[in-house]
Amino acid sequence: MIDMNNKAFTLIELIVAISIIAILSGMSLVSYTQFNIRQSAQNDGRGFETELRKVQAMAKNLVYPENNGTRCESLSKYIIKSDESGISCNECQFISASAICGNGEFVVLSHDKVFTKAFFSGDLNIDIEPGTGIFTVNYVFPINNINDMVLKTDENGNINVQ
Repeated sequence: MIDMNNKAFTLIELIVAISIIAILSGMSLVSYTQFNIRQSAQNDGRGFETELRKVQAMAKNLVYPENNGTRCESLSKYIIKSDESGISCNECQFISASAICGNGEFVVLSHDKVFTKAFFSGDLNIDIEPGTGIFTVNYVFPINNINDMVLKTDENGNINVQ
């Protein structure tokens, strides 16, 4: 004999409840993924800005680099370039910082990977005046990722990565 007083969920009720849970889980997964991408882009932007400020500080403080034991006697400028092993790149993640001495000698100061998710969309070439740390040209340079970032510099030597 079947007892009709048992309280249980019907199959329709279970399917509706599971569907709601699946939809909410999917929405939270998409939100988490977008958050992760946004955080990666911001971290890349901060890392890039840190590298620019490091070279700018060297320029302001007139750090004379050495090359093979020979000290640079006079500085012409510091250069920051997007670089992938010295070739022109379209999606590179590295920058090279160099100093140009008065006699034309080229001293590479660093070659660092600054991006993990983002990349340069073309060749970046920034000149920094020694002694002042001012950029010789104001730059607005796109840095590509799923979320686009832009590097902006101004005549006062300010750097802003958005």
